[in-house]
Amino acid sequence: MALQKWALTATLMLATATAAAQDDAAWIEMHLRNGGGTAIGPAPEFRKPDAISVANIDRYVGKGVRLHLSSGRIREGVLEKIEDGQLYLRSPMGGGYATVSFSRSQVVKAELE
Repeated sequence: MALQKWALTATLMLATATAAAQDDAAWIEMHLRNGGGTAIGPAPEFRKPDAISVANIDRYVGKGVRLHLSSGRIREGVLEKIEDGQLYLRSPMGGGYATVSFSRSQVVKAELE
């Protein structure tokens, strides 16, 4: 009799735990599907980068930036340095990184990543 009671209690506990886990999984899926973020920030596709002034871009050396160029191209990477009117950007390229440079006058808009 005690064994049957124990088995029934264990079965009920397992059923309750399973239902709770399913409820959690359903809530998480719905939350993420509706654009909800995570504990470490919003979902990447919904995060808007912060606009920064091209005139004051010197303040962002060492930071991740997105540069909108007059050609219509967008370049992303870490702003390494600014020297003689040239911006040097370390960007992912291929399987590694490359440092590319742009004239400050080519940059029409900048954003902080």
